[in-house]
Amino acid sequence: LKDYLRCGGKLVQRMLLLGPTFFGYRGKVAEECRNRGFDVVEMNDRPSEGVFFKSLSRSGGSALNVFISQYAKQLTKILKCGEFDKVIYLGGMSFCFSPSQVKLFKSVTSAEWVAYLWDSISNCGRLRQSIGLFDRVYSFDPSDCRRYGFMLRPLFYSEDLRTIPPLSEIAVCYEACFVGSVHQRKKFYRIKTMCDRISYEGCRVSRFFYMPSRLLGAFLRIGMAPYRNVKFEYVPLPGGVLKERYTRSVAIIDSPQENQLGLTARTIEALGAKRKIITTNADIKRYDFYNPDNVFVWDGQSSPNKEFFEEPYVNLGDEVYDQYSLRRFASTLLDGGDFFTGYSWE
Repeated sequence: LKDYLRCGGKLVQRMLLLGPTFFGYRGKVAEECRNRGFDVVEMNDRPSEGVFFKSLSRSGGSALNVFISQYAKQLTKILKCGEFDKVIYLGGMSFCFSPSQVKLFKSVTSAEWVAYLWDSISNCGRLRQSIGLFDRVYSFDPSDCRRYGFMLRPLFYSEDLRTIPPLSEIAVCYEACFVGSVHQRKKFYRIKTMCDRISYEGCRVSRFFYMPSRLLGAFLRIGMAPYRNVKFEYVPLPGGVLKERYTRSVAIIDSPQENQLGLTARTIEALGAKRKIITTNADIKRYDFYNPDNVFVWDGQSSPNKEFFEEPYVNLGDEVYDQYSLRRFASTLLDGGDFFTGYSWE
């Protein structure tokens, strides 16, 4: 079989989904594609997601290239034998291959190559060198789309978040919650400041400060005062627990990493859950779901008042919510259509 696998009398397209397992996003996209009839093979975009390889990546050197070269040979064999119709890359910073390796990958397959960046291209050292080799490129970051001609596509929320009941039907435990990684120093400082300020105003705040490794957590505690006396979590919050945390919260706190304009996954998840958003990203005002009753933009000075938490969430039109669904996200990557129209470029 050259172009398709025959399964149950139907022609099934085959896809390689390349990217990190970061917070389960790759798995969710893979599941949606399988539900659409695709035969999906998942692979990491680096030889290992372990602490040792991550540390080696930061230091660089010949040892790093040896690991990557071996992994590239493995991936080349899979591409050569897999008869893929599409290769879709999801990620950014973790991409490890060189342009010559990507050219080799493309030479052994006739698949369409699609990239989706959930990091700013300025933070993607190796991917930035190879991005011109992809047939289609999407980014969550409007500034990168303007500069490089990428197509804008925000991240997605999982459909199960739409089943969260409205605040009027549940017992609220927190006025605000934060769940996310905090290893990036400036992002952590903004998040901690927001949490502390909201708590100081007499509001209940739930904090889940995820740290990728204990070694990194210890290093940051020793070297940087803001990290001291802070409880870190080293295992990502399970999906069911995260959903429950959103369910019991009025608002979700979030902030992008340094030099990123795109909306974070947490922001989109808050939209899907119909929970209010507190963010440092002023560019959120350009999106079709922005409503000051639902979104508070943190400027480093003022804090959301109690009325922000007490007044009801303002429901938006179904089309607005649908634009940010996993279904629409997958359609864009698979078909190349279903363009995102919820951003004002003016």
